[in-house]
Amino acid sequence: MKVIISSNSGYCSGVKRAIKTLDNAINEYGSKGNIFTLGDIIHNPKVIQDYKKRGIFPIEDINKLKTGDNLVIRSHGVSPAVIRELKDKGVNVLDATCLFVLKVHGLAKDLNNRGYFIVLIGEKNHPEVIGIKGNISGENYKIVNCVNEAEKINSQKKIAIISQTTQTKENFILISKKIVEKIKDEVLVINTTCKAAQLRQNETAELAGKVDVMLIIGGKNSANTTYLAEISKNILHETYHIENAGDLNKEWFNGKKTAGICSGASTPQEDVNDIRRIIESI
Repeated sequence: MKVIISSNSGYCSGVKRAIKTLDNAINEYGSKGNIFTLGDIIHNPKVIQDYKKRGIFPIEDINKLKTGDNLVIRSHGVSPAVIRELKDKGVNVLDATCLFVLKVHGLAKDLNNRGYFIVLIGEKNHPEVIGIKGNISGENYKIVNCVNEAEKINSQKKIAIISQTTQTKENFILISKKIVEKIKDEVLVINTTCKAAQLRQNETAELAGKVDVMLIIGGKNSANTTYLAEISKNILHETYHIENAGDLNKEWFNGKKTAGICSGASTPQEDVNDIRRIIESI
């Protein structure tokens, strides 16, 4: 069977930075104290399990940390208030927030200071969205993730629209268009979707139109991987979102000649290569 892998597979730059930060912390502090990550360092169950075997565990409650503990902030980032609280507790903070996400943090803070009501397009419980929200004062914002939610936005003097970086460009445009049509006052639209994520989405759509079956590899809890699966499924019904080679079903390839593989930003390249070899042997 012929297998085609998307050219943008494996870790994105933000995930690479997070992994490197954690590995450096293990090398520097591994024998001197506890090392934790705030939530899963990346949305990949296999990678998290490997780190747990090395004694690195994710935590959700920073109150469990003690003075002198080492904490790696994942690529999704956190609000400035969380960073301050950690430092006040005497925790050694190693910030691996994606540099592009940090730019969105700064943008949200600047827009807030300039008096804009901010519409943040994204999943309200996603850690990246929670971190961005933390740069906005009071209730001067609304989080929406679909056109129906955008319908509920009331007119404001000034509105600025930004988004979770891993949002699809299509959803960003649909929601922004609805708000611009609905609101008569000033609306500032700033595209903060990640260009690297958009490139993966475009390649997924293109590849899904060329093959007989598509595999999207990545954690089921990964937003960017889920978006890839949705994009591919809309084009090719024979699309399967898997986390690892153990999820493969040989029956998917019966009568098929070509298979496409795309991966989420938190999927190691070696996982992609392993799955390719298995499919090619069918």
